Amino acid sequence: MTRFTTMIAAVMGLLLTALVFTTPAQPGQQPGSTARQNANSDALSIALAHLEQNRDVWGLTAADLAEVNVTDVTVSRLSGVTAVYLEQQLDGIAVFNGLINISVMPHGDVLAIGNRFVSDLAGAVSDRTASITAAQAVQTAAAHLGLPLQTPLQTIERASGAAQETVFNADGISQNPIPARLVYDASGNEVRLAWNVIIYQLDGLHWWNVRVDANTGDILSQNDWVVYDHFELPEGGDLHGDQPVFYAPTPVADGSSYRVFHLPVESPSHASPPAPADGRTLQDQPADAIGSPFGWHDTDGVTGPEFTTTQGNNVHAYTDIDGNGIPDPGSSPDGGPDLDFDFPLDLTQPPGAYRPASVTNLFHWNNLMHDVSYRYGFDEIHGNFQENNYDNGGLGSDYVNAEAQDGMGTNCGNFATPPDGANPRMQMCVWTAATPQRDGALDNGIVAHEYGHGIASRMVGGPSNVSCLNNAEAMLEGWADWQALIMTMENGDLGADQRGIGTYVLNQPPTGGGLRPAPYTTDMTVNSYTYADLPGVVGAHGVGFVWATMLWEMNWALINAHGFDEDLYPPDPPVNTWSGNQLAHALVTEALNLTPCGPGFVDGRNAILNADMALTGGENQCPIWAAFAKRGLGFSASQGSPNNTNDGTAAFDTPLFCQGLDVTPTSQDICQGETAVYTVGVGEAFRPPVTLSATGNPAPSSASFEPNPVTAVPATTELTIANTGAVAAGSYTLNILGGDGTVTDTLTVDLTMLAGAPDAAPVLTAPPDGSSNVPTSPTLIWNPTANTSHYHIEIATDATFSSIVYMADEQTTTHNVAVALAPDTGHYWRVTAVNSCGSSPASTAFSFTTANIICATPQAPIPDNNPAGVNGTITIPISGAILDMDIMVNATHPWVGDLIFTVSHNGTAVTIIDRPGHTTSGFGCPGDDIDVTVNDEGPHGNIETQCANAPAIFGDRVGGDPPHTGLLAAFDGLDIGGSWTLNVSDAASGQSGTLVQWCVAPTLVVESSGVTLSPDQAASGAPGSAVTYTLSISNTGNTTDTFSLSTANDNGWLGDLSASNIMLAAGAREAVLVTVHVPTTAANGEINVTTVTAVSGNNPAVTDNVTLVTTATAVIAPTYLIYLPAILRPEP
Repeated sequence: MTRFTTMIAAVMGLLLTALVFTTPAQPGQQPGSTARQNANSDALSIALAHLEQNRDVWGLTAADLAEVNVTDVTVSRLSGVTAVYLEQQLDGIAVFNGLINISVMPHGDVLAIGNRFVSDLAGAVSDRTASITAAQAVQTAAAHLGLPLQTPLQTIERASGAAQETVFNADGISQNPIPARLVYDASGNEVRLAWNVIIYQLDGLHWWNVRVDANTGDILSQNDWVVYDHFELPEGGDLHGDQPVFYAPTPVADGSSYRVFHLPVESPSHASPPAPADGRTLQDQPADAIGSPFGWHDTDGVTGPEFTTTQGNNVHAYTDIDGNGIPDPGSSPDGGPDLDFDFPLDLTQPPGAYRPASVTNLFHWNNLMHDVSYRYGFDEIHGNFQENNYDNGGLGSDYVNAEAQDGMGTNCGNFATPPDGANPRMQMCVWTAATPQRDGALDNGIVAHEYGHGIASRMVGGPSNVSCLNNAEAMLEGWADWQALIMTMENGDLGADQRGIGTYVLNQPPTGGGLRPAPYTTDMTVNSYTYADLPGVVGAHGVGFVWATMLWEMNWALINAHGFDEDLYPPDPPVNTWSGNQLAHALVTEALNLTPCGPGFVDGRNAILNADMALTGGENQCPIWAAFAKRGLGFSASQGSPNNTNDGTAAFDTPLFCQGLDVTPTSQDICQGETAVYTVGVGEAFRPPVTLSATGNPAPSSASFEPNPVTAVPATTELTIANTGAVAAGSYTLNILGGDGTVTDTLTVDLTMLAGAPDAAPVLTAPPDGSSNVPTSPTLIWNPTANTSHYHIEIATDATFSSIVYMADEQTTTHNVAVALAPDTGHYWRVTAVNSCGSSPASTAFSFTTANIICATPQAPIPDNNPAGVNGTITIPISGAILDMDIMVNATHPWVGDLIFTVSHNGTAVTIIDRPGHTTSGFGCPGDDIDVTVNDEGPHGNIETQCANAPAIFGDRVGGDPPHTGLLAAFDGLDIGGSWTLNVSDAASGQSGTLVQWCVAPTLVVESSGVTLSPDQAASGAPGSAVTYTLSISNTGNTTDTFSLSTANDNGWLGDLSASNIMLAAGAREAVLVTVHVPTTAANGEINVTTVTAVSGNNPAVTDNVTLVTTATAVIAPTYLIYLPAILRPEP
């Protein structure tokens, strides 16, 4: 405890020095925020004391808090909340991303804590000393990234601290010198000592941080400071506005003017007039004095510009046509001494024809993003991008390098965000969907998106740590899309409007779907995505899309409560006087400070709720909860691990304090004369007693509540609609009202009155009657029938429906069969219309025959660099021996050489695709996507030789590595029935993808039946005796069969069998005893023929018989000769 207290005092002294003196004073600087920082100087001691007092709550030991490093302390200009960022250390070495952020209110209460410390760090660390050097770690990291060193490493600088930070030359592989320092890496199952190596590739596409195990040299983890947006061009609501009225910021009188697509115009196609006309406007002195007090061309803090080109305190804009990261000579347009940036634009020409106009627009929008985000809290102390911080805290010298028409690629854009004090870079590409091509620097939504990467990266985890948003559930792309949406809202917009991202560069109309899985809208029929859909989206952009959908929902909830204001430069706080969109903008920005390092969706939701507490005292808690609950991130939602997008649980509820009335069901169908009962929940938003009433019930029915009033909350009451016998058939909406004298709440329910059961049977349409090769999980379609609440579907394997194999109920007239039906089998299906009064006659049945293929469509994300991978399962409900097997796989994934596909069934596992093209030293096929049939007969060659295609691997090909034409024969002879599993794993980091669909296509052994009886030799027996014969019965078919045996005699003799039924496996043989009874009356020499017949149980037409001949042998009395002595002989 003594060490901890001493550490607090020491840190406080250092902190205050850093806060006040980080940026030297410069001539002409305006008064800064030193007073704001000093007023919150006690926040650090409050944060540290709170952490020590509550360490058991966070599962931390005293030793875990013995060494902490204060990386950042920031103070919100809107709320006054101080955010303290603490880094966990052991022996003077930091845990990478081992941060705790503690937010302290101005009055001293702790608002929020985000904990990413390792519990019992000392016990979790395996090694505390390094056996490989910093130089070896750099060489290992460079080789891992495919960046061979061009010259031997030379040490530029070496620190003496425990982290042994060393800086090396970067010739040939990095734009900047390469630093390496010791850290503890906690990304795996144990905490490992590692070298963190930072390499900024020459092409600017990646700014890698690679953790190299300091003892084994293994790559433990890596992250990229460049957020790279590259898109495949897709095929291809209300129009987003006429030219809007724009509310100017507090102006700076520098005489500047810019002809641009100004706020809130999203792109040339959103302007008035739209592209290809020039819809730009000339903007005079648009710099905001709050964020840019000396205008956009100043750097020294003295009135008057230092630059007359597109360069200043916030951004330097230029072109980089050859993609070498260096400004093209003369590519920053010059506005002259009057700062007049008015350059021609002809959108019927390729982008190279209007570069000055493009760079001017990019310069303008980077400055707008700077000034607007400054108003909402992204200022100097939070790590914003400025050359001169004007004595307002933070580190300067980090304006944005913004590159238009960058030659590093097409159909892309990126933003590289290093820590505070180092320059970020924005690269905007040309897009190829249209002719002529389109310039990404004119798509303001994409520019705002890229800038949004920088805002979130600097604010989550503090401005000194920009590596906090690389985990699987991190919402970085969502915050970026949010910036694009909120910066381009217009008067007249509605929540149900459809907003696409990047419609201009994609050559889509303004109402197009854009780059995301669905447009942004509050209309659930257009964008139905919720937290439950997170496992099915692809990569960081898919995760971000779901998050931005939630933020957009919240934005409109606040607009509905507080209205809309197109002015993006709100007045000074208090924030609770602002419009809904301004408030949403403030909440999202403020929440970034409160979000823990490596966040998940629940972390982000909680940060916004905490931001509302800080900014408004919690006035908007319930609208915010309702918005997130609508999208599955309700009160009971569970995040699971923020490193896994598959383990969260969606919930659509709100906390009790936000619940007024709720009702189940929300709609009912009843017959005339029946009673409808609704259960109404009364929540804690009320203070009892709560009185309820209902209106809108159809005459002459009655509506009553029991109990009413409700005297305790939470509680339920029942609304009964009775006396409905004379109510006319039709649909009615009922209004339910609850109130306690202060709080009121209303909701509606639907009631449909039915006069009787549906009259007409549904008419089936698809698949057409008699169809063949129908999928085993078909889509069934029929015509609607009147007076119907739902439909009942039946599928059978016989026309009389005595063998029903599937039943389901469906609200619509389309049903996707939820199981795999038996392949290559005839089926019959019918549909019945149902309501609460009864059912219609069944439809006329249709028949179809299923194809000989069974598929599953998991649409499951393939986790990046995870040997566990993802599984897809197919369950086959039939039996039959496999003669041959093919496997079909459809997966989207860049660089398919990382992927391994393994099929398993009944204990047999076969790896059908194993990192195609991979060698012991290579990275495998760099192509994108797989859509292939793995086939031992493989008419199109083998998988290992495929790559240069789209998709990279396609056709019918032999699988395995090495390819093996008997690969799938491992399944031959197995029973097809049961569970089949396909596992897909990614063996290297850097890309993610989706298992879209996979199928098994078996050829089954065709069953045949056969039987052979082998006769015994003829025999004989005396009358009254039994003669026994031994026969042999053989199953000559290819499947197990049960044979029935019988005897027939031609003259009435009796014959017995040792068994009348015998089951034999294919090829088996067994002996049968036949006993023939010779009658006692049989004459000597009498012959009997016994016929023995065997009949197949599988196919009664298959028989065999043998005959047994038995002869009766009569008993003859013996003849005796008697000799008498002579004395006794009679006289002759």
